[in-house]
Formats: sequence, structure tokens, C-alpha cells
Amino acid sequence: MPDITIRDYLKNARFVREQYPEVVIDSIMKNKDKIIEMNQEQLYDGKDIFGNDIRPLYTEDTFFKTEAQAKGYVKWKQKITPNSKRNPNAPNLFINGYFYRGIDVVRSGVSVFLRSINAGTLGAELSTKYKNTMGLNEKNQAILSNIIYPEIMNFVKRYL
Repeated sequence: MPDITIRDYLKNARFVREQYPEVVIDSIMKNKDKIIEMNQEQLYDGKDIFGNDIRPLYTEDTFFKTEAQAKGYVKWKQKITPNSKRNPNAPNLFINGYFYRGIDVVRSGVSVFLRSINAGTLGAELSTKYKNTMGLNEKNQAILSNIIYPEIMNFVKRYL
């Protein structure tokens, strides 16, 4: 192994510092299918990024004129999207799968985020009405960290 000088270490440390955001983003993008799947599962369970029921609940939604309408919708949703993990009163944003199929991991500069790219006006309406739905809850963030951390550490170890 050749002699490594302090200057070499400093040069490598600068390189790691400069490239680190790109390495993290690349690792995230490489695992985007898993990220999308985890977000879809959260939504299907009727949960937001904090693990709470997606709000407004059907019986709180002003779209329904009466409580009976809301309860009828809850019953219909249970029939078309049964899920024992979901509070039946919590939306799962799934009717025909169009919104879910459009969920993608999108990069903008050094930011990476989830959004439904093909839902157009529907996606904008859902994002306005239902807050904190696009992203990973704490459990899924930990799973993702366990996937990307080794990749990031391999990069750091290669240069330091």
C-alpha cells in the first residue's frame, strides 16, 4: 500500500464532503421502487407520514352532506378495498389505482420527494385536502436507512 499523506487524506475528505449529497441521492433513487411501495402501503393502510389516520376522516369530510352518506361511503370503500389494518373511516386515496400508479420519487436539485405525477388536478386536490400523505413514516424511514446506509458507508470507506 502506498504511503498516504495528510494532504491525501484532506483531499479525499473534501471529495467525500462534496460528493456525499450526490451519493445519498443516487442511493435513494436506486431504491425508488421500494420507497414507492412503502408509501403506497402506508396510504392503503389509511396512514399519513406520522402514522396517524389520514384526515379528514370520511365522517368529518364536508364533501358528504350527511353522516349517513359518509357511512355509506365507508361501507362501500370497505367492500372495494378491504384492509384489516385500516380504520374504515380513514381514507386510503384508492379507488381505481390511478393515483397510486402515478406515485414516483422525484429529484429537484438536492431534494428528493414523493408525489403522484400522473394524477394532474386530482393529485393537486388530494394533496391540498389530505396533508402529509406523500413520504415515509418513521418505521419505513428506518427500513430505508438500513438499505441505503451500507451503500453510503462503502463510498466513505473507499475514500477515507
